[in-house]
Amino acid sequence: ALCEGGASAPAYVVAVARPGDGEGGEVVFLASPPISPGHVVVPGSFNPMHEGHEALGARAVEVRVERGDSPAAGLLFELCVSNADKGSQPLEELRRRAEAVARRGQRLLITRASLYRDKAALCRGCDFVVGYDTYRRIVNPKYYMPPGKALEDASDAERREWVLAALEELREKGIRLLVAGRVEDDGSFLDLEQAPLFELPENMAGMILPIPGFRLD
Repeated sequence: ALCEGGASAPAYVVAVARPGDGEGGEVVFLASPPISPGHVVVPGSFNPMHEGHEALGARAVEVRVERGDSPAAGLLFELCVSNADKGSQPLEELRRRAEAVARRGQRLLITRASLYRDKAALCRGCDFVVGYDTYRRIVNPKYYMPPGKALEDASDAERREWVLAALEELREKGIRLLVAGRVEDDGSFLDLEQAPLFELPENMAGMILPIPGFRLD
């Protein structure tokens, strides 16, 4: 029902493994259980999930405590059923990925939220963990051009306003972005501290934060 959409479809489902016989136990899919504020959410395709995903999630949970925040309410991995570039995944493929994640002892949030503003609406007050490449797209004005507007015709001030408007939608829902560094194709390592790309106004201070001490080549 989630994949098909429609008025009767749940907003999301969560895949978890229940203890039982066999490797990892039985995997069950829960329709729209409450997601309390303070969760750390790691989006990804998880094809397959690996130790790097889990290490990134665990490090993000640690960062909250190191900053003096309250401990995370929990760790969730998020899989969207569709991708803007690749389209929707077949149901059996989604089930295969979901069961693999759940059997590693993790909870997987399965959504139709391909945009971060839609993810934010489902996970208010949560921290989203993104790689530097995703952060670069989030602050790129080309993704927020108003209809009928060309990027090359817009001033720097206009481009900045487009990005700020998108970030404001996240801020209003209590979202923070925790950004992990990434190794570029040329072998260089970029992170938020070295190349912040976008200067936040005072009312958004602390909304986009680095994940220090994490690197996975």
